[in-house]
Amino acid sequence: MGHYTKLHYGKPSYALTNDSVDIRVSVQSGMFTASYTSGGKSIDPYFISPWWNEAPFLDQDPIMQNLRGDYFCFPFGADVSPYPGVSYQIHGRTANNCWDFVAIEEAGGAKTVQLRMDLTPEDGHVDKVLTIRNGQPIVYTKHIVSGFSGQAPLGNHPNIQCSEVSGTAIIDMTPPLIGFTAPMPIDVPENMAYSLLKPGIEFSDMTAVPTVYGDTVDMTRYPLPRGYEDVAMMISDPDRDFCFSSITEPAKGFLYFHLKDPKVLAETLLWMPNSGRYSPPMNGRVLGNIGLEEVTGNFFYGRAESLKSNAISEKGYKTYLEFSDQHPTSAKLISGTIPIESSFAGVKDIVQKNSNEITILGKGGERIDVPCSLDFMNS
Repeated sequence: MGHYTKLHYGKPSYALTNDSVDIRVSVQSGMFTASYTSGGKSIDPYFISPWWNEAPFLDQDPIMQNLRGDYFCFPFGADVSPYPGVSYQIHGRTANNCWDFVAIEEAGGAKTVQLRMDLTPEDGHVDKVLTIRNGQPIVYTKHIVSGFSGQAPLGNHPNIQCSEVSGTAIIDMTPPLIGFTAPMPIDVPENMAYSLLKPGIEFSDMTAVPTVYGDTVDMTRYPLPRGYEDVAMMISDPDRDFCFSSITEPAKGFLYFHLKDPKVLAETLLWMPNSGRYSPPMNGRVLGNIGLEEVTGNFFYGRAESLKSNAISEKGYKTYLEFSDQHPTSAKLISGTIPIESSFAGVKDIVQKNSNEITILGKGGERIDVPCSLDFMNS
């Protein structure tokens, strides 16, 4: 217990802190939240479930008890069809079970915490490695899958807390190749869940996505109309060295962004549970949260549905990765948060300035240099 902090929103958590970032990683589920300090302001952009201090919902997987922040999903999704020989919890063992402490290290102005989880009953393990560096409002996240063979979807699942007023947050990303709504709603009214987006639609314009009512909705602004839970998937360009996704929150004064390798994490999945689910534990209480997820998978359908032919793979896009027990596979994410003025209208692009900085290009002509070691992607 010596490596735990005190309870963080009710959960024993590992801690990592420097002058720019204060991280808490829950022991169970490995979900991290972080407070970023930049420009004299400290901001925590992450979602914390409103039931964090309530009695456990015993019919739910632990992921729902702990739901918060950013976490790793392996395999990604909730099984619609069983996978032979293995029964998975929602988003896999890595998002539900307890992570073992390996080490906290400090060197060269960087601090790193390493955790590990065995992939019982399958072979192999996953290392969770989070690093922060002095003077950088950045978290470097790396998940290393070792000793595992086969095919599986995977993903990082950041949950960001936006304002509750519809349309106040701005979603931007590296221009995707194409977008898709899910073949079927994430759930049905019989289960007290309601969806807005028309199922099974391919779209190229995120500002005009068809709804079940025959009109369209602008999916670059969030929250969408209250009372719906939806998902949509954007296919990332694999020819890019890296892709970005971002949320601009003028009302709260912050810009959250993250960077990924699209060859490993091939899609951006938007989970938009804006008071659209009324069963426990949500009970209609999740407002303004968005899952800005970087994945390789078939929507939220799990391993079996991602490996067999599906609406995404039939278009020629990846819905799983190949893993070898001889060669570890790493999935990396660079996450950052900075303060912005209320007039900031969103992100046009994020580019590398030099080995120690990136530049955020604003839609209003702004150029914001942020200390960030993009070489992490290739290390």
